[in-house]
Amino acid sequence: MLAPSHIATVTNHQGEKRNMARINRRQVVAGALTLGAWSHLALAREIAQPSHDSGAPLDDGRILQILEQRIEARQAVGIAVGVLEGGRRRIITAGKIAKGEVRAVDGNTIFGIASVTKPFIALLLASAVLRGELEYEAAAERYLPGQERLPELNGRKITLLDLATHTSGLPHELPNEIAAEARTQRPDATRKTMYDHLASYALKATPGSQWSYSNLGYAVLAHVLESAARLDYATLLRTRITDELSLSSTVPELTAEMRERRAAPHLASLHPSPEWNKPWTRPLLQSSVNDLLTFVEACVGQKQTVLAPAVAAMLRQRRPAPALNAEQALGWYVYPDRQGPLVAHSGGGGGFAASVLFDQHAKNGVVLLSNTELLQEDVARHILRKEFPLNPIQTEIHLDPSTLDAYLGDYQDAAGAITGIRRQPDGLMLLMPAGHKAPLTPASPTSFFVRGYPGLTVSFDDYRNGRFGTVNWTLNGQTITARR
Repeated sequence: MLAPSHIATVTNHQGEKRNMARINRRQVVAGALTLGAWSHLALAREIAQPSHDSGAPLDDGRILQILEQRIEARQAVGIAVGVLEGGRRRIITAGKIAKGEVRAVDGNTIFGIASVTKPFIALLLASAVLRGELEYEAAAERYLPGQERLPELNGRKITLLDLATHTSGLPHELPNEIAAEARTQRPDATRKTMYDHLASYALKATPGSQWSYSNLGYAVLAHVLESAARLDYATLLRTRITDELSLSSTVPELTAEMRERRAAPHLASLHPSPEWNKPWTRPLLQSSVNDLLTFVEACVGQKQTVLAPAVAAMLRQRRPAPALNAEQALGWYVYPDRQGPLVAHSGGGGGFAASVLFDQHAKNGVVLLSNTELLQEDVARHILRKEFPLNPIQTEIHLDPSTLDAYLGDYQDAAGAITGIRRQPDGLMLLMPAGHKAPLTPASPTSFFVRGYPGLTVSFDDYRNGRFGTVNWTLNGQTITARR
């Protein structure tokens, strides 16, 4: 066991103690849920409980208080929130555009929005179907060059609806070793690398039958959209969505003027973050709170637009997402609730985090953008519906970097799956089966949590000869034990 002398400074961070939707051992081992999806599991559990009428969204003073508490607790460098209520927009912000900067974030500050890009891609799909360019039930391969193939199972090909509802069965991401190689290649070669991997991938379920979140599925969908329209991704977004909605700050590539008002990306440790680097996909969008509030206005029907039929179609196309206690629409999760369905999507990565939630019936919505890649979805949902609690504070300790070798290595569980523990610049990284990663934050010398991702804890034991022999990681009460 590590001696108490290894514990030095103590910092407070937001933690998570709620029970969430149950998932079985197969889902845990197979990595069926991504880190981003675990955040939605917490939301799903809360919405599944009886709801009481909570009235209007939070007032500005209370929102500001929460944002300042998060920044004080080192949860973010800067946070911008937009609230749509009764046709009125409110902007509440706290913090700076970069650590050590004097400029404050505001409603026009540009942030990376990570996976909140997906509803935009899904809207392009709905629009293309209404234009007669695509069909939801058509095989995706039909719109790809002949040499780009997708796997199939039981005679069932992957359709566009499968891709847009995370039921394609495609993996979440490229395996780490393939992704590392792809980052060194030319752009055209990275695309080939992705499709070579997908063509040889063995699907674990018939397409359309099971929900499993897939970034690669949306990468394929973006390629299909370009092919069908004979337009590149950036032009498609501009001509079919952002120009129509006057979203002047929502782009895949920044102009010089936009760079001047863009927030700097930060890791969960608040250190500078490298930019998102997945060249086999189309660039994730950059946007502002003001732009995303306009997007929400279109989604709840408060902004008149020719996109209204496509926006409505996004929510009509749904498939079950039982792991989330929700339905998967095109680009959105739809959670049942007595007050009316809550529509949401969040994402984090590349030094940013974003959450968008709205209630179509009440025509209320919340946008939250942060320049730190720790999700703040609990804040967004608490703002919209006050009965959803904020995450409690969890305590982080500091471990002497010289002690970290004791944790490093590969651990094998009873099913033969490998869990890895690796160093990263700020501490330790958990490498789960199926390639998912989670940066670990120490609560003690033997127990760790994952900031911003509720329900996941990691512990170590069997310490001898200067290293730990066993790692236990628990997701929603289900524990996997792996040994060296």
